[in-house]
Amino acid sequence: VQTLTIETPEYFDYLIVFDSHFSVTQVKVYNYQATHGQEVANKGWLKQFQGYDGSRSLTVGKSIDAISGATVSVLGITNDIQEKTKLLKNLVEGKN
Repeated sequence: VQTLTIETPEYFDYLIVFDSHFSVTQVKVYNYQATHGQEVANKGWLKQFQGYDGSRSLTVGKSIDAISGATVSVLGITNDIQEKTKLLKNLVEGKN
């Protein structure tokens, strides 16, 4: 469970589920309290992250759909998923 603080004092909590190969199987946003960008909690939009294993870069506007009015949230969750996937792999593999 991750609480993501974006560039404003608003935040949201989300969960990343990984399989045994460290690929994302599900992302779920809950407790979204920001006043804008609620679209990042949409299941259809979040499906874009399924299968992500850190072997490629996620780029908003290319591999990840941008959402008008939710730029900060989209960039925040996209970057954080990349960071947490890399962190998990490094921890399990014994790297710092």
